[in-house]
Amino acid sequence: MLLGVGLLLYGLSLTLLVRADLGLDPWDVFHQGLADTLGWSLGVTIVFTSFLVLAMWIPLHQRPGVGTVANAVVVGLAVELFS
Repeated sequence: MLLGVGLLLYGLSLTLLVRADLGLDPWDVFHQGLADTLGWSLGVTIVFTSFLVLAMWIPLHQRPGVGTVANAVVVGLAVELFS
């Protein structure tokens, strides 16, 4: 429950940073640049790149936990919701 609330709040804070044009952290600069290049929304780009990174864990034989998968989905959906 708290994880979901925290991820929703992170998505809200990211949306507010984008709207206020205050700058972004490095990973979200990458997301925004990729979104602008591909013509996708920021939230969709966050979810897509998160799953690409998770897929790179397969050769390492690492299974992501619930929080990792939730982070990949909820933050992107929250950005879509609050945008």
